[in-house]
Amino acid sequence: MITIYGTRSCGFCKLAVERCRKYRFEYEYKDAGLSMYYKELVDLKVDTTKMPHILVDNQYIGDYNNLVDYIQSRMENTH
Repeated sequence: MITIYGTRSCGFCKLAVERCRKYRFEYEYKDAGLSMYYKELVDLKVDTTKMPHILVDNQYIGDYNNLVDYIQSRMENTH
């Protein structure tokens, strides 16, 4: 399961959601504008001024570019 922490005004956050949908990866979007999800980011000790933050199976992998790499590697391994 992919978890995407993002904000509504973030273009890369929207792209992360679109990429998960396009390649049919199960994901959950958490709006970091809500205090409960913002607190989760603070607990992860990440730079909350930059978005999105991506986790795969509760393991932090990084930002949008890391998500693209992850999906690409998974797609290559299924062929």
